[in-house]
Parts: sequence; structure tokens; C-alpha cells
Amino acid sequence: MNYLDIAVSIESKSCTLLVGTGFSMYMTDGAAPSWIDLLTDCAIRLNDNLKTYNELFRDDGNGTMANKFELTICAQILELEFSRKGKNIREEIAEIITTRINRGTINNDHLILAHHFFSENFSINVVTTNYDTLFSDYILPDNNRIFAEGVPVGRDNSGLNIYHVHGSVLNPSSIVLTMDDYFRFQHKDNYFSRKLYTLLQESTVVILGYSLGDFNLNRILNEAKNTKQGGRKKNDIYYVTRGKVNQVQQSYYLNTYGINVIEETDLSRFFYEVSEKKEVAKKTVDAQRNLKTAILNGQISRDDLKSRQSFDNILSSLINMGIKLDAPRSFDFLRIVYSEKCELTRENHAWDQYVHYAHWLIDLAAEIPLRNTVFQDEFLQHVSYSFRKMSRELYIGYSWQSFAAWESRWTDMILDNRELIIALIEAEGFIPGINGVNDLKVKHDVTRNI
Repeated sequence: MNYLDIAVSIESKSCTLLVGTGFSMYMTDGAAPSWIDLLTDCAIRLNDNLKTYNELFRDDGNGTMANKFELTICAQILELEFSRKGKNIREEIAEIITTRINRGTINNDHLILAHHFFSENFSINVVTTNYDTLFSDYILPDNNRIFAEGVPVGRDNSGLNIYHVHGSVLNPSSIVLTMDDYFRFQHKDNYFSRKLYTLLQESTVVILGYSLGDFNLNRILNEAKNTKQGGRKKNDIYYVTRGKVNQVQQSYYLNTYGINVIEETDLSRFFYEVSEKKEVAKKTVDAQRNLKTAILNGQISRDDLKSRQSFDNILSSLINMGIKLDAPRSFDFLRIVYSEKCELTRENHAWDQYVHYAHWLIDLAAEIPLRNTVFQDEFLQHVSYSFRKMSRELYIGYSWQSFAAWESRWTDMILDNRELIIALIEAEGFIPGINGVNDLKVKHDVTRNI
């Protein structure tokens, strides 16, 4: 699993949690309202004999309500109806939330677990589209800084940073609710939009409490993708869900946004698993801080290479030491690194290592031309091994996520390095229909000039 990478990002103070409604529902055993719950409650509060309610919502036949229009449009209509009655819909929403999320509705066992996790890891950045104050009032009330429009920021420069990017009940007028609100937020260059996309691009992101089809989540991911800056720094995105996610969906989100799915994991298990990796993560971060010594000595522990982030730190350390990435000294050390990483893929339950391995090969091929270097042949041997262990579809014993890495990041690599890899594909006998190398050849033909 990917818990070690998440634990390492927390230990290195580069982790952001993107928190949705499902988190509040977990903390309150379902008492917290979903977005459609908020809007249906608002429609009932209009006291117009359910006229607006029936125009906007319908029973889907399973005892739950469905919206007849996109929810931001429903909200726009409700805002107009409240205004006609001289009422403020955002104040109504703040009242609904505080009524349904309070000390009486919060699951105490979940609260203790969350409090312990965040008090141990308050360097995490919490970015939330939720309007409630669960984090600041209950989970970590004595050690936080709230960032929300119209809400004063505490002077203390420590504690859990909580970014209410869509507003907060602390200032109901800040709540982003309607189609107009979302349009303004998306096109307004303010502190919250800039901070949101900076965190998404420069830290490891863990998505909690959203469905993959969630409007808020997909809008944020699309905007982050459109505004993404170039450069070597890599961010990883993990999506945590209680249910199972089929391969088609996983492939789409991995290819489109680089999202790694951690399925069949509720929040209690997530907190436990990440906490279990804390000591190993500390050792990993310490090893990364001592990379200069490792490079000078020409040796590195295999355990220090288990994190996805290790390779980017290695490349940065080489550059910071004034060693060019295509210098013999770099290749001598990278030869050790790739060999040890390859060995990690041979361990039991090492599927995440196969994916790291593929990304590390792509990372190097994106940085320097490898043709006619002393490392060319060895690089291609590693590529061949990665290809033989990957699959286009889900096959037992093969890593389809490795294939997704090669396919989604194909054009990240220098063109001549891609040509080298295509020559390798044509020269070696990979398994037709399994490894997916023919798909890479097709992609290469289409993207040759990119």
C-alpha cells in the first residue's frame, strides 16, 4: 500500500489533506448533511407548501432524494426564493450545519482517534470544501489556525492550518454555494484560490471524504491540472475510499490526474495505518537528509528507497552537490539506486514498488538524454524488466498501474529517450495483449513531435 509514502510526506511537512463531506459524516455517524441534504432542508424551510422542493427534487424510489437540476443551479434558485422572502440562505445553511454537527452528534471514539492523529501530525495542511468547524472546534481546538474569508487569522504561527476554501459557518456570507459563487471563485485570483492550487501542486495530497464523481473534487482537480506548473518537483495524490473502485475508474483517474486509489479503507483504518508507518517514515526522512553522505560513500540502504519521493530527493541532492546528472559519478550512484529498487519489487506485496520503479525510470528519461552514455544499456535493461512486469489490463502477477505510469507520462520523457525505448520494444519479445507495449508504440507515433 501507499501508507509509507503518505507517512513520509507528513514527516517531511509536505502533506495536504483535501477533506470533503464524507469526513464530517464519518465523525458524526451520518448526522452531518450532504450537499443535497442541505439544499432539501433549505427548500423545506421556505415554508411554501413544498412548492420549490417539488420543483427541484424527487424521490429516486429508494427512499432518498435526487436533484432534478445540477445542484449549483438548485442552490441558485433557492437563493432567489429566500431573497424574495427577505431571508438569507447562507445563514439558514449555517444554522442547519451547527444543528446537525455538534458535541451531541459527534462519535466520541472517532473524535479521540482523529484528535490523537492530528495532535501528533499538526504540520498537515487541511484543505476543506466543508463549511463546518469540526477541525477547529472539536478535533484540535487548542492548536489550529483557521483560514476562511472574513475570519481573522490567529497570530500564532503554529498549529494545524485549516483552509476553508469554500467558506465557513464562522462567516456565512463567505459560503460558496451557487453557480455564480463557483464561477466567481474559479476566476477570482484571491488568496484562497492561489493557496489551494499551490498546495495541490507542491505537496502530497490525500483525498478524504469525497466520491470520485463529486462535483467539488473534479472541479478542483481540473483546475489544478490546468494551472499546473512545470519542473522536476513531483506531487502524489492518493484517494482513500471505503468501497471498491473498478479498474476502469482507477485507470481514468490515474491517467488524468495521477490519482492513486486506496480502496476498502475507512478513515479509522487510514489513521491507524499511517500512524503505524511513523517510525519507518522518520528513518526514511533522516536518510534523505543524509543523502550527501550516501552519495559520497557510494552506498544506500534498500530500506531508504521504499518511498516514492526518494528518487526526486536523490536527483536534487546530486544537483545541489554540483554533480551533473549525466556525469559518470551520477550514473555510478544511480546504478546502485536502480538495482536496489529493482530488488524491492521482488519482495512480497511489492506492487507499489513496481509503480515507483516505473516512475523513477521515467523521471530520469525526462531529465537527460541517455543515448551513447555509459548508462544507456543498463537503463534499457531496467525498462525491459519494468515492461515485463506490467499489464495493459488487470492480470494476476502483473502491475497495471505500472503500465498506467508509462502511458500517462510518455511525453514527459525526452524524445530521443522515447525513441530508444521504442527500439527496445521492437527488438525484444514482450507478451502481446498483456504488457501493452503496442499501445505505447501507437502513443509514440501520435505524440512523436511533442
